[in-house]
Amino acid sequence: MSGGAIKPGVRAATAAFEKESRHPVRITFNTAPQIQKRVEGGDLFDIVIALPAIIDGLVKAGAVNAGGPSVGRVGLGAAVREGAPVLDSGTTDALKKSVRTRTRSSSTAHRPGSTSKRAYPVVTDTHRR
Repeated sequence: MSGGAIKPGVRAATAAFEKESRHPVRITFNTAPQIQKRVEGGDLFDIVIALPAIIDGLVKAGAVNAGGPSVGRVGLGAAVREGAPVLDSGTTDALKKSVRTRTRSSSTAHRPGSTSKRAYPVVTDTHRR
């Protein structure tokens, strides 16, 4: 069970493992909240790949063992429409100012199960639409 952000890497590692071991692997990709809900609900799994906060919660709940490896890090990106002024992302304060002065902005943070919803409000905490 894995979050979707690392889907390409998980698929590549799975293909290499299956080729070498000749054991088939079934991967399920979900959002972090869905992974937490499924594990806590009793879904069976061999490996869970999720955000550290989700893993920590599952460890505290006794659903997974502590001490697994960190497999990577995912950042957030920003894009602007063609012809729009480029965001100043040189510093956190500059990025906040760039986002807050826009008349319109969009983020996956507003979609159910989004893991970026913790980061977006940090930038837009005083942004009013």
